Amino acid sequence: MDWINIRATPKVTGTLSTWREFNHVQWLMTGAAIVEILFSIFMAYHCVKRKPSLWGLWLALILLVYGGVAFSTIGGLKLTFYIYTLRFPKLLKVQGLGIKIYFSLPVGAMVYYVKKGSTE
Repeated sequence: MDWINIRATPKVTGTLSTWREFNHVQWLMTGAAIVEILFSIFMAYHCVKRKPSLWGLWLALILLVYGGVAFSTIGGLKLTFYIYTLRFPKLLKVQGLGIKIYFSLPVGAMVYYVKKGSTE
């Protein structure tokens, strides 16, 4: 039965050309991700410039550790807290099931700001 040839080409999303089709929630998530990245880079610059004790460890903490909250409407409303490395805000629509929203914060950069950045 090699005469049957079925191919399904998935639609690619998230390319540079899809930004024109963003709705207001997608723009909000994109803006939040940009603010997080800029804050992390600013705190990393501040860390390298000031060179506190254990500055290499602080730098890794600033650039890698993110945490946040995930809201899910799949099977009822669920609230989850997480700490991951490099997890940015995103909105997932699970076809026919619901929505999952990840809202993250740069935990490492915030800890550095509270401990070192605001006192100097």
